[in-house]
Amino acid sequence: VPMSPKAGRDGRRFFWGQSYTKAENKNGLGYIYGNFEPEFLQAVTSRVQETSREVCAERVVVAGYSMGGFGAYQLGFFAPEIFDAVVSVAGYGRGTLEALSANSACGGPQPESGNVFRAFLAEEVKSLAAVPAIFVVHARNDAVSSFRDASEIVRAVREHGGRAELVMVPDEAADSDPKRGRRRSKLGHHYFNFALLHDTSEDVTWASLRRALIEAPCRLELEEEQLEQPEKPIAPCNSKPPYKARPQSVKQEQLQQPQQQQQQQHVTQPFPLQHLQHRPAQRPPAAREKPCSTLPQEQNQQQQQQR
Repeated sequence: VPMSPKAGRDGRRFFWGQSYTKAENKNGLGYIYGNFEPEFLQAVTSRVQETSREVCAERVVVAGYSMGGFGAYQLGFFAPEIFDAVVSVAGYGRGTLEALSANSACGGPQPESGNVFRAFLAEEVKSLAAVPAIFVVHARNDAVSSFRDASEIVRAVREHGGRAELVMVPDEAADSDPKRGRRRSKLGHHYFNFALLHDTSEDVTWASLRRALIEAPCRLELEEEQLEQPEKPIAPCNSKPPYKARPQSVKQEQLQQPQQQQQQQHVTQPFPLQHLQHRPAQRPPAAREKPCSTLPQEQNQQQQQQR
């Protein structure tokens, strides 16, 4: 699948998983008249799922800015079961409710563009609502990506039974990114640093996302299966016990915890990847079964028995 903005052999280009021809992108309207490409979306989401399993990911998040926000929506609605959260900053959907205007770059011919957007809400956003948490960060005066469209996406997610949060960027921060040229028109579409990188991003984006991820069910179900089954060596070895071997004094009932406690444990304590990977086993530190104060007495008794 060709990478945007490189054109494919058939001349089609991509807004992530939405392709468009040169004719469909006339006046920059390819995001309205283009079509979603299942082949592209399947290839990307499959790779994400494979990688998350390889690294034993506890959480999987897709996030993007502007066109990347559009791409985050696409991956989220195409495979909602593999994502714990979608974050779209200054993003947009397919079509728009905004009319063409000389003061805005996000309008489209109405009512055609509006009908395309409503179909996007009814079909793709309905599937997107299955993602446990969706965060939409947008400036009200954004003239490139419509704030009205962003609000409707959040509303549609909630109507479909999903959880979505709309975070409004203040007007004074909408053009706060450093200027790259001598002159730059104020379009209210330059808040990447404010929302994602600078210290302000903690309150704008990351704090809410972190809370949502803590509440989300953990994806590491393999650990629970490992606790329910007898431990077996991960790799063949002659003398070394398997990784994370437990002292004999630990009782089996101590290993069985309520599901809520297991989820909290997943969040606060990184799960060792070696427990699931085929790596040479390591010997853990020897457990002390009795207090140190009794060791001299045991040594004396052993010496007396030997004598």
